[in-house]
Amino acid sequence: MYELQTQHPSTNAAAFLSKLTEHQLYAREFFNKELLNSINQMSSPDNIAFYYFNTHGQFLSVLTQDGLTLKADSPYASYAGLDVVRHTAHRDAVHDHLTYFNTTPRLYKSTDVISGDHYDESSYTAYIEEHFGCHYSVTLAFGMFAYIQVVLYKTKEHGDFTQEEMNWLEQLYIYLASAYRTFKKYEQSNIIADIMSKVIDSGERAFFVCDDFSHMLSCNEMAENCLDELLGPQALDTMNPEDTCPWLPFLIDAHENEPAGSIHEHTIKDFTFRVRVYDRTYSNGIVDRYYWVTILRKGEQQSHEKSSPLSLFTRSEQHVASLLDQGLTYQEIADELVISFHTVKKHVQSIYKKCGVKNRAQFSCWLKKARKA
Repeated sequence: MYELQTQHPSTNAAAFLSKLTEHQLYAREFFNKELLNSINQMSSPDNIAFYYFNTHGQFLSVLTQDGLTLKADSPYASYAGLDVVRHTAHRDAVHDHLTYFNTTPRLYKSTDVISGDHYDESSYTAYIEEHFGCHYSVTLAFGMFAYIQVVLYKTKEHGDFTQEEMNWLEQLYIYLASAYRTFKKYEQSNIIADIMSKVIDSGERAFFVCDDFSHMLSCNEMAENCLDELLGPQALDTMNPEDTCPWLPFLIDAHENEPAGSIHEHTIKDFTFRVRVYDRTYSNGIVDRYYWVTILRKGEQQSHEKSSPLSLFTRSEQHVASLLDQGLTYQEIADELVISFHTVKKHVQSIYKKCGVKNRAQFSCWLKKARKA
């Protein structure tokens, strides 16, 4: 009787997780051919594919063991509108506001989505039989509104996925989702570091960075002061990078179809918000959009004088960064600021991510270069 190779995951999970740890830090694109091959070797399904969509659910491309096929050349493009499994995953993801940071298993077994006697005669079964030589599938949905779907297939001869196999695939999902979450956080920290260097060059001092799903990714002290004055202190309480910030759509929603690099201004009371579009593009056709927003008070001119690099951090991070630069240990910083060791460590991690560095020595070099810029 056929069963997925990994129904007892302890046999090779350690090697897979080791590869995954390296992959999440060094891959330019997480769901790529290398990852597809690793999953295939570990679980040994009869076939496997990665499908890529935009956040509106429109098909972009598909990756198989034969390589990447873009929409224009893929037979799936004409079938995508009929794919009830894919549409079910997308519908649920939109309803649940699925993001990069989800680690709760989201699995869709084709015989659960298409139930009863209709399955063998369904258009879905006919499609995967024709193009993958298989009869059954399980879809793992990841990313913003399930815009990445990993699909494992089995032949009719080998039978549908067993409960034991589904249990293992849930564990596989957690492995992948956790690694993808780390990957996205690391990638976003690099994007923020890149934008911060542009802020230093521009002379603009109050800024924040968000994505097109209204997640506030970074906000410096001067921007916090402006937002506090304009919206009240409750505005700062909604700026968790993994939660939707309720007031951000008023600034960014009008620009979702604007080209990368475009700049728009909005005046609200005594403040002008300058919104710049920043795109991260991938070979599979996915485009992740970010916004770099600077704030200028009415009557205030853009400064072309060099501002302190520390002004790019939050007020709490500034205190920690200053003492870190002076050579104090984490415990000495905690004692000086009357905060916990854990809080210091958390602030330092945030500072390093924003600067794109990994340790104190690299941070010192970054600070010296920023001061000379």
